[in-house]
Amino acid sequence: MTALYIIAAIIFLIWLLLFQFVTVDFSFLGGNLKVKVKYLFFTVFDLNKYLDEKENDSQAMPEESAEDSAKSNSVSKNTQDKKAAHKYSEDKSKDKKSKEKKSKDKPEKPKNTRKKTIEDRLFELGDKIDFIKGLYDIGIRPVFKILKGIHLTKLFIDFDIADEDAYDCAIKFGNMNALVFNALGSLACLFTVKKKSIDIHCVYDTKPAKYDASFYLRLRPTTVLSAGISFGIKYLIYFIIKPNLQRLKNNKKKKNKNNRAAAKTA
Repeated sequence: MTALYIIAAIIFLIWLLLFQFVTVDFSFLGGNLKVKVKYLFFTVFDLNKYLDEKENDSQAMPEESAEDSAKSNSVSKNTQDKKAAHKYSEDKSKDKKSKEKKSKDKPEKPKNTRKKTIEDRLFELGDKIDFIKGLYDIGIRPVFKILKGIHLTKLFIDFDIADEDAYDCAIKFGNMNALVFNALGSLACLFTVKKKSIDIHCVYDTKPAKYDASFYLRLRPTTVLSAGISFGIKYLIYFIIKPNLQRLKNNKKKKNKNNRAAAKTA
């Protein structure tokens, strides 16, 4: 009984961990980009930290002096010349041997290979189309399930549209409004979108343009796991179990038909 309690506690703990959100913190404020991936209280990935470490690693690499580089270049040039001369002599001897061998050996007749006809290619194309259609049919629901599980929260947009010409500034302001709100409407059909504030201003010839934005993107691992299990079960049924059952059924019908024909002839 104690073992069952321990197993139940482990399963509950795993479920509780998978039920927590994985959060992507994105912000572009004042020209500074920040991207962090967090899970529970841990930062899984930090873009700025990763770029800084990469830059430090590239700067820490030792640089060769001019004399060392010149020496290495001269040595490498000499070795390359020797290798080229050796390769040339080997290629010359190989060509000579191959010519002698070709003169002695008789040419082999090419094998008769059956070329694919147009019907075969159309049949293969039809199979591929059916396979892609089947993948679409069984995969569209899990994909939408994952998309609906994505939460776009605390959306903050603060744009200042600026231009020296008032007419161009007004045109850019209208285009930006249409782009932003149409994009948000399309995203709201797929994700769960919650805004914090959306401000788009037209500042004619007063200050430079500004494009600040930030949001949190959240997704539970259980959503991806359940969608993956659903897709796997459907794939197993439609692409493995059903074709095998249909093949067995056709073989059985063919066998019964042959038995009946044999009984009639007897």
